[in-house]
Amino acid sequence: MLRNTWQSIATVFLIMVVSLCVLTAPALTGKARAEVIRLTFNQFNPPGTTVARVFEQWEKWVEEKSGGRVDIKLHHGGSLLKMKEAYRGVQKGMVDGSLYILNSDDGFKLNSVITLPFMGWPSQRETTRIYQAIRKQFPEIDKEWKGVKLIGAFMMPPTAIHTVKAIVKTPEDLKGLKMNGMELTLVQTIHAAGATPVSLDPSDMYMSLDRGLVQGVLNIFPVLDVFGVLGLLPYHTILGEGGINMTPICNIMNAESFNKLPPDIQKIFEESGEFWANAFETLDAKQQESTMNSCKEKKHTFTYLTSEQIRVWRDLVKYPVHEKWIEENEAKGLPGKAIYNAASKLLEQHNRK
Repeated sequence: MLRNTWQSIATVFLIMVVSLCVLTAPALTGKARAEVIRLTFNQFNPPGTTVARVFEQWEKWVEEKSGGRVDIKLHHGGSLLKMKEAYRGVQKGMVDGSLYILNSDDGFKLNSVITLPFMGWPSQRETTRIYQAIRKQFPEIDKEWKGVKLIGAFMMPPTAIHTVKAIVKTPEDLKGLKMNGMELTLVQTIHAAGATPVSLDPSDMYMSLDRGLVQGVLNIFPVLDVFGVLGLLPYHTILGEGGINMTPICNIMNAESFNKLPPDIQKIFEESGEFWANAFETLDAKQQESTMNSCKEKKHTFTYLTSEQIRVWRDLVKYPVHEKWIEENEAKGLPGKAIYNAASKLLEQHNRK
């Protein structure tokens, strides 16, 4: 009888344990779900484009590396922030992160040394390395990323001159034209050449070119392809390997959103920058080549300037852009001259290889 009693007690205890597990399972599942980190990222290129695919690959990489602990909601086409809104929008926490094109108008006075025109920049990868080296040498440069965490950066293709009707070889050929440039150094170059700078969001380029509001743009082939305007721009001037300039395309994150992440997740995001940059380099190179080939098949006119012809453009911007950049930064107590000289020295070292 004692044996039967203990069996009954054991049976009751087992039933209680099973019941407790059943009752607490939904709560545990809910807790696990609550631990998923949900982040919102913005990119202002249309869906399906090269940059959109880069971000999709990066999103998948981060989510897989985190073991499903990170869930990134990616919004395409600038549905949350347009290009000129991206930096301030991320800084203010309107989104957790975004695609961003470096622009000195957002306070990047020292970072913009890498965008100065006609410096003789080498390939995209080598110029990216120069940018990284300068940032490492001068901590003041990274201090400009206020309220924002730089996840990854890579140089976009070289900027060329694209026009509706005119073949451009000299600054004189631009005189009197209305030209679009997306960043300050390009606007300064347009102005120095005697043309009129016109500010546009990329999404407004087609209408402005079609209606004759602008006669050309200083931009890169992939961007013009993405926004469907290459058919309106049959004349292209190529200014050496580094073009007029190159500009960092970036993946940025709100600093507070980043700092809230667990240390192991922060590490994943920091490591993801290299993956993001490599993905951009690979896909962007393919688009650059295919876009230029498409233009050639359509019998567009390509003009390749010699080093002597490019020197005319460099002399043109020497004071109104280069020296002015140094003077303005020095006036603010920033090491403009030292940074400019360091960039020039790195370029010389590269050219001697």
